[in-house]
Order: sequence, then structure tokens, then C-alpha cells
Amino acid sequence: MLRHKRRRLLSSDGGSRSIESGEEPLDTLHDHAVNDDAVMDDTLAAIHVLLSRYHAEFASVGLPSLVLWHQIYCLVDNRTAVDQSIQRMRTNGLILTLRISLPGPHATAIMLTSDYIAFMLQYTKQHRATRIFAKVLRQLTKSPVVAATAFMDAVQALFRSRNRPPPPTSMLDLDLTHLVQRGFLVATTNLEVKQFYFSLPRLGMIITGVARARSALTSLLKRQPYKQMLEVDMRKKKLTCSCLSMDFHILDMAGAALVGRVPSSQTFVLTLNIMDDDGTTR
Repeated sequence: MLRHKRRRLLSSDGGSRSIESGEEPLDTLHDHAVNDDAVMDDTLAAIHVLLSRYHAEFASVGLPSLVLWHQIYCLVDNRTAVDQSIQRMRTNGLILTLRISLPGPHATAIMLTSDYIAFMLQYTKQHRATRIFAKVLRQLTKSPVVAATAFMDAVQALFRSRNRPPPPTSMLDLDLTHLVQRGFLVATTNLEVKQFYFSLPRLGMIITGVARARSALTSLLKRQPYKQMLEVDMRKKKLTCSCLSMDFHILDMAGAALVGRVPSSQTFVLTLNIMDDDGTTR
């Protein structure tokens, strides 16, 4: 069903036009459903649409495709329903979230858990630590933070369920160290509990690109009359500070409310929002 939904999203209303040609991609997956399951389908479909749209860009730097949580708001109107759907999918182990620290509004990246596992196993050449982590990962995705005790409890429960002696805690602690060294976990600053954020090797390159693109597009809009610009004109600009497309960065800024994005007759009008000291925009 999802495959058919994704095909409709990409083909209806001219949505299959290529981004590279300068034409507008389809960003009109509005939520009019009242059924929670239908909303969840729309949210998951939107995630798949964006993952497919940016797949080649991430592949060019050797990373699996990911999307930013707030980018989905540009495709599905009902933000509360999107947030609830993402939380359910995260609890079910379908997706996991990665913390993205940025100047201004922080962000959360979303990946399919299956993509994360496949990349992790390939990147580490099926290392024992990543194989163990992959087996219990879907039980740990409910939160962006993974406690060391939760990982160890999940592994030990898995071994006991198969009537096998669980590995000692010292070995599992070494597994966590290996995952940190390879870039798949990042230790939090919590000094009382040993906790980690999900991460990816070379994720810092993406974060730097997003931060620089936000700054570049903000400067561009500040130079425009009324701090406004047609989206079709902005797409013609070249970004040298990021390996990702202009489309990715426009949806980043629109979803994060750094710019207003109002539909016009043939395109969108982008307007720079002014950020107040309390973090609100106007």
C-alpha cells in the first residue's frame, strides 16, 4: 500500500518533475485525515518520499539517506499528528532519531532502522559489536538516548530467550566502546548515567553543511526587497557550502520556521522570519 501511496505522491499534480531542472518538487501531502492510522501512513509516506528524493546526495558522500523531522511539516500539515506518528514508529522500532546540534533551532534527523542497520553492518564489516547491537536495536529506538544498562539488559534477555549464556557485562561494555569509536554512538554529558545518542560516521559534515546553508540563505534573503524571494529563483542559486541540494535546505528552513513559505500561483514565496530572543519567530 505504501508503495502505491508513494507513487501517487511523486506523480500527481506534476510532482514527478525533476528538481535538477529547476521545477518545483511536490510538497503538497496535506493531512485531511481524521483516522490516526491514515495520518501515520501519510507521515511514513512523506518520510519515504524525502528519503528517496535525497538518496543520491547522501550516497555521494557515503552515507545512508536521512531526513530532518521538521522537513516533514512541509509535506503534512498536521504537526501534532506527525509528531505522534513519528513517536509511534520510533516506539515500534521502524525508525530511529539522531540528535542534530545546530545554531538556532536544533534538529532531529530520522532514519529507517533497517537502513541504519544495513549501513552499520557494512561499514564495520560485520563486526561482532555491531551484529549484537543490530539484533536489539529495534528495542532501543523509543528515545534518541540509549542507556548502557538498557543495551546490556536487551542483549542478555535475547541470549536467555535462545537458551544461551549471556555475554559478560565487561564484553558488552567493550562493544559499546567499539560503537562509539566507529561513530555510531556519541556519549552524552550525563555524568550520573552512562548514556549515548545515536549517530553516524561523518554526520558532522552534514551538520556543518546545514548550518552553513542556513547562514547563506539567511544572508541571501536579507539582501532581497522585503526579505522575500520566489522559491523557483532561489533554486537557481548554487550552494558551495553543502553537499546537499537547495531543496533540502529550503525545506529545512521552512520546517524550522526560519523562513515563511507561502504558495503563490506557480511557486512558493519565501520570506525571512525574524527570530526573537525567546526563540519565537515573527
